[in-house]
Amino acid sequence: MADATTADAIVVNYRTYYQMYLHYLENVMSSADSAEVTTLANLCPITGGKCVYQARALYDMIYDTLVFFPNNCPDTVVFDSIAERHSAPPLPKGDTATNGNQQYTLYPNPNNGNFVLQQNIADQQPVISEIWDVTGRSIYKGDLHFETRTTTLQMVNEMPGLYLLQLTDSKGRMFKLKFVVE
Repeated sequence: MADATTADAIVVNYRTYYQMYLHYLENVMSSADSAEVTTLANLCPITGGKCVYQARALYDMIYDTLVFFPNNCPDTVVFDSIAERHSAPPLPKGDTATNGNQQYTLYPNPNNGNFVLQQNIADQQPVISEIWDVTGRSIYKGDLHFETRTTTLQMVNEMPGLYLLQLTDSKGRMFKLKFVVE
């Protein structure tokens, strides 16, 4: 395949990642697939390839969590793991709830604490929103109203970092979005 053993390993990692990602999209992940994602997410991104960042994001989606993976790279390598995780795979289109069509989009991401939320299907009912920081501390809870399928949210005095936004619509369906405040 490649001309170096390291390059061959990276190619194998990419193949493994995309196979796991397809299984995730098709809802056919096995326990062996979950173990492969965990193994890949714990590799060094410098020696294992940038698909390690994608595997970390996939791990977070599979287990509905926010994990900060340890730096398993040699001490001489310096990199910004949070910035690299922006290369996460796109979320599957649509929601897996009963109507299968509602979806929420958050932009821009990363942002400065001010962002826009957009609904795929107009719903005039209030949506309960809650934001957690990376330590699991709830920093905001309130109702959002989507008058024109969009609404804005402004966080005040929050530190730069990774956050999780959970939206619960009037039908009880939950939507989780991750975003970064710079």
